[in-house]
Amino acid sequence: RAPPPGASSPLPSSAAIRRALAARAPPGAMAGQRPAEAKLTYFAGYGLAEQTRWMLAAAGVEWEQVALKSNDEFLAMRAAGKLLFQQLPLLEIDGLHLVQSQAMHRYVARRAGLSGKSPAEEALIDMVCEGVKDARGPVVGYPFEI
Repeated sequence: RAPPPGASSPLPSSAAIRRALAARAPPGAMAGQRPAEAKLTYFAGYGLAEQTRWMLAAAGVEWEQVALKSNDEFLAMRAAGKLLFQQLPLLEIDGLHLVQSQAMHRYVARRAGLSGKSPAEEALIDMVCEGVKDARGPVVGYPFEI
């Protein structure tokens, strides 16, 4: 809804938002965009990579999503030695190739200072992460039960 004539909008304009984003962009980045800090590779769909996407977003990490379209692409990644345990998802960040979901979440959380300020807080955060993992199990496994 537009503000009444003569009144200013409480929301910034899209131009103001673009200017603010451009001011935060590192040198060489396109105006209003930040380069990806990470690359997340998984099959097209939600699955096991979804919790990692949530963690990257919560940590403010810009990432590139790579959705494999065929089993041949997956087998090529295995043959190239990119997958330590021959599994996806794969998170490439800070020169690391992380392939275990919970390790990805903990690394991104630590990197962003979201892993707790004490051992007790860390344990509570771990419990929530493991609870989300358990809750997603039936959803992720559903296609394989059909």
